[in-house]
Amino acid sequence: MYDPIQPQPATESVVLLRRYSNTLKASENYKRMITWFETSPTFAVVQYKGKLPAGLPHGNSKRNTDPYTRTPVQTMDRIKEGVKTKPVNNVYTGLVNEFKDTYDAPRNSRQIHDAKYREKNKGIRDKLYRYTMYFFAYKMQMFTKRSIQ
Repeated sequence: MYDPIQPQPATESVVLLRRYSNTLKASENYKRMITWFETSPTFAVVQYKGKLPAGLPHGNSKRNTDPYTRTPVQTMDRIKEGVKTKPVNNVYTGLVNEFKDTYDAPRNSRQIHDAKYREKNKGIRDKLYRYTMYFFAYKMQMFTKRSIQ
């Protein structure tokens, strides 16, 4: 049975605490819990419980069973700068030779090729997005006019 506190606190002094938790798909023993104040969602506390299983393949990987490690941001920035002026193979061999640690080096030349493709088509994608949004807004305007009449 629940007995309410008398007198009740003022609503301005009540703090609402939210909590979200989930488990890692690869291991039921590894859990993450995020806690934050509903009244002040500018910060949160993230807690991990359990031992992270090492050496898992990428979640979308079908054939590759090698452990996935994300390429560092600094390496990706170097790749983006390099593909502007040099061919893919030159960028790849240059970065592989430059980085002594394989963790910092790009995974393969396909990663450089994909970065070059994204950089090349960035402007085209932005224009296509703007055109699509303009066309959608125009169609919605025409639809609204027809449905009102």
